[in-house]
Amino acid sequence: MKKLMIVLVIGLAKMGFAQTDAAISHATYKNVTSFDDYESITVVNTTDETEGLVKIGHISAMVLGSKIYTNKAEVEKKAFNKLKMAGAMIGASVIRMPNMVIKSKSGGALLDFSADQELTGIAYAITPLDMEAFKKVVSANAEYQSVNQIKINNRDAKFSTMDRNVKFRVNSIKKEDNAIMIAGDLKGESVKKFQVVAFDHDTFDVYFFDAFATYRMKFKIN
Repeated sequence: MKKLMIVLVIGLAKMGFAQTDAAISHATYKNVTSFDDYESITVVNTTDETEGLVKIGHISAMVLGSKIYTNKAEVEKKAFNKLKMAGAMIGASVIRMPNMVIKSKSGGALLDFSADQELTGIAYAITPLDMEAFKKVVSANAEYQSVNQIKINNRDAKFSTMDRNVKFRVNSIKKEDNAIMIAGDLKGESVKKFQVVAFDHDTFDVYFFDAFATYRMKFKIN
């Protein structure tokens, strides 16, 4: 099905965008470390606004279309909200949308509110996670117990949380670009690669995904 490129013509301030100013101070960006603070993530559109930040990955947000939407603003608001959720899942404080567009997966009218809507962006952290500090509290060839899980289904606009108590074996820890990556075995999951998104002396969070959803899980440090 043909993908139409629909340029966003909206009030950027209303949608949570930073001003397009090369001299913008990064002090205005909130350091988002908890998923609960996803609404505080800043969305920008120029490279100047991300200068000095740490790129941690690419993200996307798909929103299933519905006949209940009556105007473009409703569709955009739902998609932007999910994009911020996607950013929080991976540990982002800032998201850059280079092209400022929504892709409408529709072969019909230019703007079909019932069509699936997709946003894509690049996720940034204000500071990188400290690899050596992480390896002091989490060890390879060790097992950890999960505490809870946040899940976002690919085609949903909401997230779910649940207590989850499963074993996670960490096989190896290494740095890939700016991310701390774990190769491991999580009981009940076929995924073998996990990205560390937060940690302290008591717990650590990892991000992973499969064909149907993205996940952020918290584990206890023994």
